[in-house]
Amino acid sequence: MLVANANFQLIPTSASYLSANQWKEATVTVPSSDKTQYLKTLLSLDLNNVPLQVALDVISAKTDVRFSYSKEIVPVERRVSVNVEKAPLAEALDKTLSTTDLVWIPQENNQVVITERTLVQQGKGNVKGRVVDQNGSPVAFANILVLGTTMGAAADANGYYMIENIPAGTHTLRASAVGYRRADASVVVTDGQTSTENFTLQQDVLGMSEVVVTGTMAPRENIQSSVALSTINPKEMTLANPRSTTEVLRYIPGFTRVESSGGEVNENYTMRGIYGVEYIMFMEDGLPVFPTMHTFFMNADNLFRIDENIDHIEVVRGGNSALFGSNTPAAVVNLINKTGGPELQGITKATVGTQGLARFDFDLNGPMGPEWRFDVGGFYRY
Repeated sequence: MLVANANFQLIPTSASYLSANQWKEATVTVPSSDKTQYLKTLLSLDLNNVPLQVALDVISAKTDVRFSYSKEIVPVERRVSVNVEKAPLAEALDKTLSTTDLVWIPQENNQVVITERTLVQQGKGNVKGRVVDQNGSPVAFANILVLGTTMGAAADANGYYMIENIPAGTHTLRASAVGYRRADASVVVTDGQTSTENFTLQQDVLGMSEVVVTGTMAPRENIQSSVALSTINPKEMTLANPRSTTEVLRYIPGFTRVESSGGEVNENYTMRGIYGVEYIMFMEDGLPVFPTMHTFFMNADNLFRIDENIDHIEVVRGGNSALFGSNTPAAVVNLINKTGGPELQGITKATVGTQGLARFDFDLNGPMGPEWRFDVGGFYRY
């Protein structure tokens, strides 16, 4: 990561070598982002345990970037490894220096300064922008994160966002929203100024870019999962407006029969020809709602009711589901709750119908501090 207001002097050569004292006598600042577009240049590197000098020479040859640094400050013989595939120059530099105590600072005319972190006086700036879809419509409540930090923000209902007090330098922002492919962008943050970075997200019709946690050792994109896994995102749940926990399963491929002769609970369903609630496990955040799945006339849907606390649902279908739940050859249904975002937000909903139906739902979530988030909600009906 680069920073601003460092003590350096630049010389327009392919590699500038000055004494440590010379570097401490000058000042350089980060230019505006429109003058550092070269940081978005894509390159591939496969360097393992090579001297830092070699890594910088390879990057310079691939991108026409000139580096300025002092050999008395920068340990050019230190061994580094960097492996990237079609990554922006900013990301490649971050990974090249990730195991050192060095920082890099971009300048105009394809020049980059490298020095010790301790010699840099770091300022702060802001980033604002808007998140829209391919049609130009706002993506409400999209998440924007500053990668490598705990900083971020949620867009408002019109897609606008603002992240304040970001350390000056080049950062990678990531915009994501359920139902859309995530997008990354490199942005230069200048001390005391506000940079602008807009995002255009493409709809993910098949949901293959969604990050899933069910049936995997670690979170990964659905397309990388080795099991048959379907997801229901918040937008789809709103459109479905299920009256019960199991009614939402009508929208999962393979569930050929979902009926509720017992009302809102004790429903019956068939998954890929396997009939019986005892062969389908319901989980909440990865923990079984009801371990034995079926006792007398009590099903898992008696103990868990779907409401606005649910962020999304993941379903592992078919024989693979037996790997992740006891006696569950049909499916594992994982209901994942909201965890709260970097900004306070909430929702209220009222449902009315015939036969005296009246139900009120609410959910409120947000930050409790730099590292803590909360989510609280529920429903009342009569």
